[in-house]
This record gives sequence, C-alpha cells and structure tokens, in this order.
Amino acid sequence: MIVAADNLTSSNPVVAEALTKLDPRPLQELARRCEQAGGELSCVLANVLQSGLIDTARWIKKLGSQS
Repeated sequence: MIVAADNLTSSNPVVAEALTKLDPRPLQELARRCEQAGGELSCVLANVLQSGLIDTARWIKKLGSQS
C-alpha cells in the first residue's frame, strides 16, 4: 500500500499562502511531516487561477525536483 497525503491543495490555507508567496518552506515542512508519519507520496494540487499559473507550475516542478 502507498500512503499519500491528500491535503496538499491550494484550498489548504498554508499551501495557498506558500504558492502565492512562492515560499517553499511551508511545503517542505508539510512534506517532512507527511514523510515522518509514513507517507510515501505527495502531490501538490495548485489551482492557481491567476496570471502567474505557468510560472507557479514551473516553480512547483523545480521544488519537487530538489527533494
């Protein structure tokens, strides 16, 4: 069985603020906590409905490749 977090979405205020500010620290902390709890998979669902959508998606991809 693969354990995955399901609250890493932009409807989560912590995630939404991190995406708005392009601040990786809150996302890294959430991922760290999920991993410590036994999580094996994380996926950030970013429903960013603004002009910076492409830049935000690239930022998330880059952040994911750093882990």
